[in-house]
Amino acid sequence: MNIAFSTVVAAGLLVAVGVVSSGPDGDRQAIAASAAALPQGQASAGDVFHLRSSANVSCAVTRGDRVAENRSELEIEPACATLLPGIERAKFWQEHEDGSVAFTENGIDAIVSFSVGDGVAYESFKPSTPLISLDEAD
Repeated sequence: MNIAFSTVVAAGLLVAVGVVSSGPDGDRQAIAASAAALPQGQASAGDVFHLRSSANVSCAVTRGDRVAENRSELEIEPACATLLPGIERAKFWQEHEDGSVAFTENGIDAIVSFSVGDGVAYESFKPSTPLISLDEAD
């Protein structure tokens, strides 16, 4: 057996052991370790963004660790509820193939959706009001 093949086999076994040991409910560490190997999206983990309303009220959100393909943990500052009530329930940053981003509570249903903006990183399109922009923090 050559060294490259042995390395691939060993890596595969480590992943398999991690999946088997994670149990039916999943092991957060095993999921995080396998997610680290996934291709990265537009933003990297730990990126801080500012949500801004048309009234220039702002708050911070942080895109955290990747937990699945195109999905990352999301931390939302409590003050963000003043921009869009209910946004504080969002737990995930969900990226879509068209470049849009959704904040979800369960990884499926969007609380707010953003499209790539003109002059800003993203602009909300759902709900249609209030208009919220999402910019990467300096």
